[in-house]
Amino acid sequence: MILPTNAIEGALPPPPGIIPNFAHPDKTVWTASVVTQALCLVIVGVLMGLRIYVRTSVTNNFGKDDWLCILGWILAIGYSVTALIMCHFGGGINQWEVPKSQIEPFGKSVYVTMVLYGPCAFFIKTSILIFLTRVFAPFRRAVIGIYIFIGFMLAYYLPVVIIKAMICRPVRLFWDHDVPGKCFNQRALILADSVISVLSDLIIFAVPLPLASDLNMPLKKKLRVAAIFSAGGLACVTSIIRLVDIVHNGMSPNQTLVFMRVNLWGIAEVNIGLICACLPVLPAFYKHHFGNQSQNTKGYAGYNSTERSIEMMGSKSKKNNDLSNTNSLADYGSEENVLITDRAPHTILERSVHGNSEAQTNTPRKTSVDDQHTIMKTVEVHQTFH
Repeated sequence: MILPTNAIEGALPPPPGIIPNFAHPDKTVWTASVVTQALCLVIVGVLMGLRIYVRTSVTNNFGKDDWLCILGWILAIGYSVTALIMCHFGGGINQWEVPKSQIEPFGKSVYVTMVLYGPCAFFIKTSILIFLTRVFAPFRRAVIGIYIFIGFMLAYYLPVVIIKAMICRPVRLFWDHDVPGKCFNQRALILADSVISVLSDLIIFAVPLPLASDLNMPLKKKLRVAAIFSAGGLACVTSIIRLVDIVHNGMSPNQTLVFMRVNLWGIAEVNIGLICACLPVLPAFYKHHFGNQSQNTKGYAGYNSTERSIEMMGSKSKKNNDLSNTNSLADYGSEENVLITDRAPHTILERSVHGNSEAQTNTPRKTSVDDQHTIMKTVEVHQTFH
């Protein structure tokens, strides 16, 4: 049975002079949310499919960062689906134009998004950071700093998720205010999340910049490497806007509109993070399917053979002499093929690996025209000649 609009009770008294329009409410934010969820689910789904394909079938280096990214993606899907449910129950519409009967299910969807956001953001950011440790493994101090930062994030997100899950005692009080009990300050928790998100996004954005500047390559190539890793600056923008919105409008009683808008910026942040996590695999996908076949074989399969060419990206830093250890080189030897498509015009140092240090040889050769497509990492090798 459909009630006439004049018989519907709104979830919030309208501002003075405003007449609620339940039949045709303002759906600007509602429409933006639905379009955003559809785009995120499709675009990120395609990119994640490419990432999984490249890592399992092209570069054959599926690792911890991929598992973390998949977990973040699954939670991001849940985040978007919950946002669509939120829209169904009045999210993105002024609360005085939302029937009072829809406020309880809307509150339940808000509770779910609050719990999902933290783990989703943590897994995605950790995936990006773990990937940075693989690519910039020669910079040992930076790698240690990244792991320390991951530890700090875990120390924050873990207890906060538990607090959010038990934000009210009983939990039902969160969406049913007629139930007796107590709640933590919801605005304070969301505000803390936003501050941490801004800080962590800025750190993830900034970390690759000094590392890329230390690479021994032309400025244009350095900028390209930095751009690939630091595209997450867009996530910084969304997290800052989210923080500003919470500060200015967090106390507004019009929560169906305000929270949907805040939620939109959170969804944009995590999905931009996923897109940035997938960007480094796109050059490998292109080279594998559309590049020179001999280069593909050299760039990927060559790293899985017993005799492999140790080709490492050049660095100005000479503090990591222990990189001559062949076991270490195997861990990150193929990442430059995923990220960078031009080789620095330097002499290439090749070394045959036979499992016996006495069988190692050094043979410098000139760079050919075909070699101008992959940046090489230079490894300092110590040998004694008898």
